[in-house]
Amino acid sequence: MLLILPDKALHFLPFSGLIDFPLVMVANLTRICALYFIGSSAPRAFEFAHREVFPLLLVLMASAFFLAWARSARPRVAGRPGPGAWRASALPI
Repeated sequence: MLLILPDKALHFLPFSGLIDFPLVMVANLTRICALYFIGSSAPRAFEFAHREVFPLLLVLMASAFFLAWARSARPRVAGRPGPGAWRASALPI
């Protein structure tokens, strides 16, 4: 599997990972704690929250982080970027 990124965006990748990864981990820990309290206080709601609500929230949050990173990684040139501005660089993952 390859991760295709704009050439100029590669210097944002380590910084973005240093911020986004811990935020996703904190969100996941919060999800686990919330599921514990939901399970202990409202057992019928646990299954719905576990299968429907929290996965959707985590995907939306990760998507928002990606979109924020993608906006910050765009070339900051007035008008249209030149032909080499979005030359793709492949990183194996």
